[in-house]
Amino acid sequence: MKARKVIGANKTFREYWRQARRDLIHNVATGAPLLVFLAVYLVVSSFLLQSFGHLHSLGDSFYSTWATMTTIGNTTDVSNGGGQVTDAVKALIALDGFFGIVLIGTIVWLITQSLQSE
Repeated sequence: MKARKVIGANKTFREYWRQARRDLIHNVATGAPLLVFLAVYLVVSSFLLQSFGHLHSLGDSFYSTWATMTTIGNTTDVSNGGGQVTDAVKALIALDGFFGIVLIGTIVWLITQSLQSE
């Protein structure tokens, strides 16, 4: 069976995806420092939220931080977990939301840059 060409390109379907995979690996290597920073921030923020928010467990604070970073969650996770919503907690949650936007933006950038054809 003869390989079909991708519309508007001089590459076959298989060549396109092979190149996209190589580009994704390159882009992840390029963006790795930022992804590592965001992972470290997630852990540090969870510890701070447990300290400032007086949550019962690290799991609760990790969940709250992750939910805020990925969905722009709200402080009800903190208050429902037995924590106190202080000014420090509000500032930390706002920072979590900001870094969550950076995280999602980075992931979208890595994927879209990898799939763009030359």
